[in-house]
Amino acid sequence: RSYLWALLLIGFGTVYQLNTLKVIDFNPWQVFWPAIIIVVGLSIIFRQTGDRSRVATGDSDDTSAILGGADHTNKSDDYKGGRVTAVMGGVKLDLRKSVIKKEATIDIFSLMGGVELWIPENVVVKSKAAVILGGIENKAQSGEGKNAPVLYITGQVIMAGVEIKS
Repeated sequence: RSYLWALLLIGFGTVYQLNTLKVIDFNPWQVFWPAIIIVVGLSIIFRQTGDRSRVATGDSDDTSAILGGADHTNKSDDYKGGRVTAVMGGVKLDLRKSVIKKEATIDIFSLMGGVELWIPENVVVKSKAAVILGGIENKAQSGEGKNAPVLYITGQVIMAGVEIKS
């Protein structure tokens, strides 16, 4: 799990409180926006992958779109999950021809971008993502029963949208 945003907020809050109590003489607002830009840049750098294929058959997907778009399809027989990064861009990930046997996890980082996720019809979607000024809309027909495969959505959606369809 990524604790980068939590640590940034804790650090900023600590410095702001120390400044308010006159323990230090420092204006935290001078470094707030540069720190945000640095954290976003680092998260983009560490999530980059070299694989730019359009159709994948592996058990995971890593897709990025920065100031642009990406359209990927996965046809795996045992899909396990992957990562999606959309920064001021859009990603379409089509998993309709994939098979999720038990469970899969897709980690999404979307900053002012959009993610369109097409999933197989028999899959149950459970979102664990942190959403800030954005939204996750699940339009998929959910699978039913104890044995239905589960797709977990994790990550951060900041001023962005994620749409899940089947």
